[in-house]
Amino acid sequence: MKANEILVEVMANTVMQDGKKYTQTRMAEELSERSEKMVSTAAVNDRLKNENMKISNFIEMLDLMDYEVVARPKEDKRAEYVVSPGTDRKRVK
Repeated sequence: MKANEILVEVMANTVMQDGKKYTQTRMAEELSERSEKMVSTAAVNDRLKNENMKISNFIEMLDLMDYEVVARPKEDKRAEYVVSPGTDRKRVK
């Protein structure tokens, strides 16, 4: 599964604290609030359509929805990546 497909699935299945689902418009609003520049709905749409999404964009959008990315060591020569709801928003830097 590609990063953009994962994001679309998470957006469809995640409900915000106010009971609403994530939409491209809501995502653009929240990304704009976090950054110092305006993020348009078209920019979010472009990210979701791009099959070669930058990992920083992928993580940023998942973080907005309280998800995190976990990389596990390879077993049997196959990498495993897990995207799961975060339990704590504190980050160790």
